[in-house]
Amino acid sequence: MRLINGGSQNANESFHVVLWNLTPKYRYATGIVIYLCVAMAVLCYNDGSQAIIPFITDITGGGYYTRVAMRRLDESCVYAEHKQKTKQTKETFDSLHVDRMSLDIIDDDILDDSYVSGAY
Repeated sequence: MRLINGGSQNANESFHVVLWNLTPKYRYATGIVIYLCVAMAVLCYNDGSQAIIPFITDITGGGYYTRVAMRRLDESCVYAEHKQKTKQTKETFDSLHVDRMSLDIIDDDILDDSYVSGAY
């Protein structure tokens, strides 16, 4: 899927992932199918899966479970991104903490305000 907020894919690669998930390269598709999938990919890429609900409603009539499924797709993408960012933040914090401990930099003495020489 696409990566958000500074992931490793550029915008072009990210859009193509969305498009090729709708119409795989290894299967033949007519020009009309490609055009429809491009339109759906643009909507999904720009506004999320829920953006294609009006499009589906015009074609097939849509329904309750269509809206539920699209909302769940969007929520799963947001959750996956949140999980990835949390993991990256934790790894960064842990690596900084290890570096701080390996250099024997302990700021606890600096923060201790029980005695300050020359203060009284």
